[in-house]
Amino acid sequence: MNELPNWAFRIFQFLSFVPIFRVTCDAGFGEINKKRTLLRFSLLSINLGKYILHFCTFQWFWGAPPQGQSKERFRILRVLSLTEVEKPLDERSFNQRIDRHKQEIKNLETVKKEAIKEALFHKMSSLMDSKNRTFNKFLAYLAVVAFLIPIYTPYLTNIGKSFNHDGILQFLVLVILYYIIMNFLNLILFFHDFIKVKSYSRYAYQDVKNSTDPSTELLQMVYFERYLTEFEWIREITLIRNIEKYIKGIVIMSIALVIVHNVSLHYQTNRIGLESISERNTAVYTLDLSKPSNKLYDGQKTLLDQLENDLLEGKVSEVILIRSGSKNDENYNRIYYLIQSLNVHNIEITTAINDTSPENNELIILLKRR
Repeated sequence: MNELPNWAFRIFQFLSFVPIFRVTCDAGFGEINKKRTLLRFSLLSINLGKYILHFCTFQWFWGAPPQGQSKERFRILRVLSLTEVEKPLDERSFNQRIDRHKQEIKNLETVKKEAIKEALFHKMSSLMDSKNRTFNKFLAYLAVVAFLIPIYTPYLTNIGKSFNHDGILQFLVLVILYYIIMNFLNLILFFHDFIKVKSYSRYAYQDVKNSTDPSTELLQMVYFERYLTEFEWIREITLIRNIEKYIKGIVIMSIALVIVHNVSLHYQTNRIGLESISERNTAVYTLDLSKPSNKLYDGQKTLLDQLENDLLEGKVSEVILIRSGSKNDENYNRIYYLIQSLNVHNIEITTAINDTSPENNELIILLKRR
């Protein structure tokens, strides 16, 4: 029997979770299994409750196709329904099975009928136990979600801050939010379908009471109930497992969202902190070069005193002079030579010209502090 190799199984399993260039298996309602080699490739694929919408899709066998099994041609749209996978009750074949069973047990001895009845009860009990275990697991996941929501709320109320960050973190937030929204949507749709599940019509007690052969009719009723219980179990288990799958997805994606959100905020906080430190470590002075030479320092005494103290006390690691305009060379030279005379620690002095605003005739002095 053909089987997917481990490397292919892992790759296809990952691709089954992405909406674009998705790889799925119809027999598993989208889930990849090693033993299912008929795969579906779709350009775009979206789960909506009990339906999967495949756009621009085709099927392909891994290895030799099993005898009697065929694949679909390329289709623009293929809607896969869960009912195609779960094989609902065929009433005609079910009634035929019931009639055959009645004929088989009609002439059996009472002891054999009791043994068959006990076996059927045991099977029904195991089905109900399995159903209850799965349902309890489902309730446990609901409790986890109810517990986590208050924890996530403070983070989710500030999630808008993550969109202020450009790059890979913002992309990750968008991807995670997409999966959370889709998981919630599918969870609601499956909840709705689970609530709408109806029981099959049951065997009537009057049929046993009024029967000419009550022991045979009772055994027939137990057989009837055993198979109806199995069909109902299959339907409910299918829905519960899908609900469980989407609850898991919500929990995992919510944790991922909190992690990415915190990383984003940490990155932004560090960046703001570095910018703040950079601002604190840089002093900026602006002098108007258009003033007359004898009034160049008017109103700038505090500025010049601070400049002098910083240079003489060695608090500066670099001086940058940015000049706007080409006039007033005399004033510029006076300031330049003043700084040179105060540069007792041989600090690097860099000069530059700002050509974008030549009419300003000003000098910007940047002092990078140690």
